[in-house]
Amino acid sequence: MLLIKSYDVTIDVESSKTHFDGLGKILDSPSTPNILEVAVFENDTVNAKGLTVKRPLALKKVWVKPGKSTYTFTTNKLPVKAGIDPYNKMIDRIPDDNVIAVEEEE
Repeated sequence: MLLIKSYDVTIDVESSKTHFDGLGKILDSPSTPNILEVAVFENDTVNAKGLTVKRPLALKKVWVKPGKSTYTFTTNKLPVKAGIDPYNKMIDRIPDDNVIAVEEEE
């Protein structure tokens, strides 16, 4: 008998989009959606060159509207972290808050 354990991961995100001029002054905050990646990861590894390699268990491009959104993924391996725009493809003033540790629900 083969038993495969699965993990459900729910990601609650809050996003916003703001346009700035060359001096950092806010021009506008549009409400149009952006296509962004949302992902769930297992532990990072280090390659032969000593670089950190992220290992996605689930990675999906989704249209994200500014505001709060929720996404759910199911993985067959233990999830360690999850987030939005995990590879920092969008310009972000605080990129370190895009991916956070997964917490077990009690």
